Amino acid sequence: MQTHISECESQKLHINILKDLHIQLQYVDADVFVFFTGKSNKKILENIFDDYDYIEQCKGDIWTKMKNSIKKIHSYGYNRIILIGSDIPQIDSNHINNAFSKLGNNNIVITPTLDNGYCLIGVDSVYSNLFDIEKYSLKYPAKSIFEITFELACMNGRKVYLTNPLLDLDTYEDILLLNTQNNLICKNTSKYIQKLIKKYGGEKNFI
Repeated sequence: MQTHISECESQKLHINILKDLHIQLQYVDADVFVFFTGKSNKKILENIFDDYDYIEQCKGDIWTKMKNSIKKIHSYGYNRIILIGSDIPQIDSNHINNAFSKLGNNNIVITPTLDNGYCLIGVDSVYSNLFDIEKYSLKYPAKSIFEITFELACMNGRKVYLTNPLLDLDTYEDILLLNTQNNLICKNTSKYIQKLIKKYGGEKNFI
């Protein structure tokens, strides 16, 4: 029987991932905006990040939120915009800076995840159809989120650059896989997953 880790443990895991991300963002040459949902979540984020601008997310599904986040930042006059997921312990400043540099010669940059999704997307303008995932998936139900996004990105002759894939943490198996990686930069996350593995061992528990 598959057992979930507790909600509290899941929250602590994500807080540690964000702490590691905060360390890496200090070495990224870009302005940082933190999008949040709910005042309680904002307080948690404010205890992790400092000196960043906070913007409350719009209502809707994840694709609507991502689309509107890009539109919001673009309205401030930014022409190279990158969105990053909050559950990517392997991402570092070199990866993010490289994604920004690739936007100099490409319209869109995507970092795939090992489960056929993606965890980073960068654009040089607003491409609203990039997030028409649900409509496109109804037409092609067998295609993954990454496949759909890549096809939408390539429309109208846009130049798309794919970075090396990264691991996002969706399942306990992902935690075990992360623990096998050498030279992890995510020191806070690595320390916390050791506690989880000590408690749950090698069983296939799911977050």
